[in-house]
Amino acid sequence: MNEPNTLGTLREWINNNGDDVFGVGKTVEPLLDLKVVREVSSVRMDDYDEYLAELRKSGIKTRNCHCFMVLENGQVVGFNENPSRGWTYPLGKKLKLS
Repeated sequence: MNEPNTLGTLREWINNNGDDVFGVGKTVEPLLDLKVVREVSSVRMDDYDEYLAELRKSGIKTRNCHCFMVLENGQVVGFNENPSRGWTYPLGKKLKLS
């Protein structure tokens, strides 16, 4: 897992991972300049299932999502790539950060 404070803002993360922030939607747009404090990714983490259980407490849609960002305010943002529609960003409720 990446160390806290090395992931940049949500805007930077989206831009660095192959998408454009144009069209992220009205619910995600206000979050773009918040820092990412944790990346939860099925590709990059051995303990993904443990973190996924914690993320589900936020009520976020986890089906078909394999990458999530936890922002500095506790908001959870999922990344879902749909071949027919492009990227979507489901949101979960804020988690309490320790």
